[in-house]
Amino acid sequence: MGCSDISHLNLGGNASYTHHTIAKEMVHSIASSLSDDLNVKLKESPYISIIVDETTDISVESLLTIYVMLYCPRSHQFETHFVALTEMQKCNAASIKKAIRDQLNIRGLSYENVIGFGSDGASVMTGSISGVEARLKAANPKIQSVHCSAHRLNLASSQAADSIPYLQRYQRIVRSIYNMTSHSSQKKQAVQLCQQLLQDPKLQFKCIHDIRWLSLEAAISTIQRTLPSLMMFIENQAADGNPEAIGIKKQVNSFKFLATTHFLADALKAISRLSIIFQARNINFAIVKASLDASIAELEAMVTTDGA
Repeated sequence: MGCSDISHLNLGGNASYTHHTIAKEMVHSIASSLSDDLNVKLKESPYISIIVDETTDISVESLLTIYVMLYCPRSHQFETHFVALTEMQKCNAASIKKAIRDQLNIRGLSYENVIGFGSDGASVMTGSISGVEARLKAANPKIQSVHCSAHRLNLASSQAADSIPYLQRYQRIVRSIYNMTSHSSQKKQAVQLCQQLLQDPKLQFKCIHDIRWLSLEAAISTIQRTLPSLMMFIENQAADGNPEAIGIKKQVNSFKFLATTHFLADALKAISRLSIIFQARNINFAIVKASLDASIAELEAMVTTDGA
């Protein structure tokens, strides 16, 4: 699950607790232990909002994650709580609505308590005729649907990138750099030696993920900050006959790769900053508008102004 905090549970020596079955059991156990306190808060809150997201686990089983946002009269704060991780035989609108209804029924709630529905904006969620949103509004017309703003920003960035053919090739190069430097302890040491010799920051190259195009920002930032030592490493590997390094060498030394790296490092830094603001726990709409305008101005200025 990527949780380093459970390492102290490794009492069996060879037990890693990373298998998808034990991971699911842990999630359900956590949900069960928190359920009683959550049910009290749900009853106290005059209205609630439902947030859902589809995902798949390592065994490619469909799962639906359900969260709830509520108002706590005791703390006078809005709170977001994990509710359930539900295995889905089908991830269609009818099945998702049933999963939501089941969780409401378990906690003695109804659709009348729900005023908001948040999702990733997929057609199964927001379809105006038979999507989850339409089905929920049929049960309670007061429900307002919201497409996650951070996800919309991610989609906008991804679709903008898709319109530029070289960026697809660029991402493949970045993945190749990660694969070449991260799967061998000897190569990791060779990278660190180059960084030390050229006094570059001691950084490990990052992986990028298809489902989150903005994850490219961390990967590109590392490449930009360690370009001299990266080129030295690739030169050395190519000289030693490494076929992967020989293939990457010409591409990394090209003007197009270098220019794209520096441009994206600047552009994605601005976009990632905005994404973090969108994901703030206590979001302020006045700040969001000012931040959005500032980010647009910053990106537009890059057309005529040299980057950092």
